[in-house]
Amino acid sequence: FLNKPLHDLNISRPSSRLHWGIPLPFDEGYVTYVWFDALLNYVSAIGYKSDDAGFEKLWSGSHHLLGKDILITHSVYWGTMLLAMGIPLPKHLIAHGWWLADNTKMSKSLGNVINPIELSDIYGRDVLRYVLMRDMTLGLDASFHEEMLVRRNNSDLSNDLGNLLRRSLAIVRKSFDGKIPEPGPSAPEDAELRKKFEDIPGLVEKHVRAFRMNDAIEETLQVVRAMNRYIDHTAPFKVVKTDPARAGEIMRHLLEGLHICGTLLWPVMPEKMDELLSRLGVDQRVTRCSDLAFGQLSGKSIRDGDPIFPRHEFVAPEPSPEPPAPSKKKEEKVPESANEKSEFATFDDFLKLKLVVARIESAEVVEGSDKLLKLTVDAGEPEQRTVVAGIREHYAPDELPGKSIILVANLKPRKIFGVLSQGMSLLAENGDKLSFLTPSDDMPPGTTVR
Repeated sequence: FLNKPLHDLNISRPSSRLHWGIPLPFDEGYVTYVWFDALLNYVSAIGYKSDDAGFEKLWSGSHHLLGKDILITHSVYWGTMLLAMGIPLPKHLIAHGWWLADNTKMSKSLGNVINPIELSDIYGRDVLRYVLMRDMTLGLDASFHEEMLVRRNNSDLSNDLGNLLRRSLAIVRKSFDGKIPEPGPSAPEDAELRKKFEDIPGLVEKHVRAFRMNDAIEETLQVVRAMNRYIDHTAPFKVVKTDPARAGEIMRHLLEGLHICGTLLWPVMPEKMDELLSRLGVDQRVTRCSDLAFGQLSGKSIRDGDPIFPRHEFVAPEPSPEPPAPSKKKEEKVPESANEKSEFATFDDFLKLKLVVARIESAEVVEGSDKLLKLTVDAGEPEQRTVVAGIREHYAPDELPGKSIILVANLKPRKIFGVLSQGMSLLAENGDKLSFLTPSDDMPPGTTVR
């Protein structure tokens, strides 16, 4: 837009054409251009020219979140207006993508508009908010469908988080008189889990400050999944029969971890996380990541209640009657030579691909699929990528972090089983066996493969 010749911007429109606009104070025949008026609300609403101290406090840390289709208005017109008024420009303009309905832009004419109020009435506001924040990468479009919401509720919230809370509270209620145990004898697996508790607040803050809300949520759920593996491995419900002190230390780790993760998820699910923290005996919620630490719950009394994340079943809507099939036209016969594909690729074809070295940072199972793993990879860019790969039968998730792979980095991103895949890994196939093609260890992420 700025490369084109720029002209003066008319900030008024004839009132005969836009009678509903705000009249200009110096000419009743004209009204204010809607964008000129609307943009001024950003500063007037927070005290500009009416509350200087309040305005300075709020504006000094401003980040502007906007839809990608109104970027010019906010980056060119609004920036020009701010400079003219002598107001500092915002620190960032963050243009988010669109929510699509099954990969199609929502449109009243298509009848595919989704009503969030109806969904929140069924599943709750917090669950809907969680899914919307978890499944959109800020800056990219994302496809929404109700089945995805149900799957995410049942896997992340009901199974991983809700079930861990239920199991942990049941053991404390039965074996520790409903009080969170005092410190007891530790084991190496405790230190490994404690390290995750120590790291996650800073990691979440880092992602949020970089506007990667979905990554902040996923990192927190990774810790929840680590706690589920921990309770399965340590089996405190068995240990308590022979070593109550050791079982108490296991339970203390689980409940302290739930306190940390629940607090970090509070901005996304305030009502549900208030309930979770209440179950842990927490009456005063920590509000800063830097104040969130292990060891704040010993001796507190837990509270009972119904499951905070009930499971749901997705019921597909009845399909619309199919329209009558159009009459078939006689197909033109295509010469056989036109259908033949060359077995050769040109050099230009190869140059279209961007191949880079990437390092796998984490791997997890894609819910609902028997073959797919979701890989989070470092490709030498400011932000990590997610890549979906059909390798679950050949690699366990816990053996992949740290492995270097070759990534096709310029494929168009697409959703696979509700997970955004931002590239494709190269694999070798030998019969039923698949193996990653791996570069030498001295090739850092981002190295170009030629």
